[in-house]
Amino acid sequence: MYYIACEDCDFIWTKEQVQTFRHLWRQGLHLVDIAKELKRHQNEVVILAMDQADLGYIKLRYGGIYGQEWKKGRRSNGKKRPRYRLRRYFEPKQAQG
Repeated sequence: MYYIACEDCDFIWTKEQVQTFRHLWRQGLHLVDIAKELKRHQNEVVILAMDQADLGYIKLRYGGIYGQEWKKGRRSNGKKRPRYRLRRYFEPKQAQG
């Protein structure tokens, strides 16, 4: 028996949605706020962010997935930031050799 992760998620994006995501990312919005703007689940947006970082369309930014909220120390809803980190997905790849 196999388990299918994120079975309920929709990982299909229109060109306009991807462009909007890139714009919001460059504006420094928190990942949760980007998900709300795109009307998508946060998991779907995280996967899109990893994909776009791997392809080089978005770059590491101050605050990572938290964006400008990193400076404030709290997310836009007033809750403290979670302690997990997805830094490895948003840093430039190092040359192997």
